[in-house]
Amino acid sequence: MMKKYIKKCPVCGTYTLKDVCPKCGNTTKTAHPPPFSLEDKYMGLKIKGSS
Repeated sequence: MMKKYIKKCPVCGTYTLKDVCPKCGNTTKTAHPPPFSLEDKYMGLKIKGSS
């Protein structure tokens, strides 16, 4: 069984399961954050880049 993930359009904010937004036609991105791990060697860069 294929698992489906909800996606969000970064332009208009519409949530969908499609790769292209049905409202504005832009490419959608995953609405889920990346997995968190305390052992991530790039954690310092992620924290520094988000502020």
